[in-house]
Amino acid sequence: MANPPGLLQSMPYLDSVHSTLKKKGIAHINAAYNKGVNIVVTSGYRSLNSQQSLYNQGRTTPGEIVTNAQPGDSWHNHGLAYDVAILNSNNQPTWPSKSDPRWEIVGNTGINQGLNWGKSFDDYPHFDWHPEITITEAKLGIIPKSSSIGQVLGGLFISGFMAAIWYNLNYPNTRINRKVNKEITKAVNKLTGRSA
Repeated sequence: MANPPGLLQSMPYLDSVHSTLKKKGIAHINAAYNKGVNIVVTSGYRSLNSQQSLYNQGRTTPGEIVTNAQPGDSWHNHGLAYDVAILNSNNQPTWPSKSDPRWEIVGNTGINQGLNWGKSFDDYPHFDWHPEITITEAKLGIIPKSSSIGQVLGGLFISGFMAAIWYNLNYPNTRINRKVNKEITKAVNKLTGRSA
């Protein structure tokens, strides 16, 4: 059987996300193709600067609003989400209206791969995967358990854990610091397998 037309085009974006999500994304593309819908991944990991630019669109810069997620609040910022388009007969990405029945095929084939579909918040092209973690934990650098300990520890430092510790040392008795401290403790306990 031939590869789906969108698979090769999708790889740069799938290479930018968590390895488990990449596998699920490849399976998603194949499953949709087997149901007669060709999809392509058009976005994967997104930097905080890119997220800010998208968030500004329609607010402080020209264009329509395309996201309600501020930097750090999108699963894309943590390598745990991707967006898709439906390929037309010329293998060009399109985003048909939400009433197009192909979206249900795309959504259900993603759900069957264990993905969360963005339909619930009116973002049909969006799929994410973040088992057992919250966006707060992702901001602290906690990533799904299938990652190596090196990725987890690297993520903790990169994603602001050190900033939280610095804040804790410099402003120990503030209300916000007590909340940050509580989140850090929960995240570290989850990482190390200790109960709260």
